[in-house]
Amino acid sequence: KRMEQEGVIKKYIPVLDYAKLGKGIHALIFVAAEHKADQEQLGKRLLAIPGVLHATIITGGFDLMLEARVGTIDELNALIIKDLRKVQGVEKTQTMIVLEEI
Repeated sequence: KRMEQEGVIKKYIPVLDYAKLGKGIHALIFVAAEHKADQEQLGKRLLAIPGVLHATIITGGFDLMLEARVGTIDELNALIIKDLRKVQGVEKTQTMIVLEEI
């Protein structure tokens, strides 16, 4: 209780079995923002895309990392090509599929 009172524990969340939800494909999508894009606002717009669960501002060769869950490779392709890459401020993407969570 003390850690809760001190704000160390912010919240409790359920751990979902995404395979049982039909969302067994887990992808990390790295996004390079256009030069003048506001990264925080871009991340918020990308979070509105169905299947995108988290957006994080990062350093290095990319500006944002998205975590996505979908049911099929076709759904992932549509998320990237039809939705994500059409958002104003997205310059390029690189996608990695998670093979196993440890």
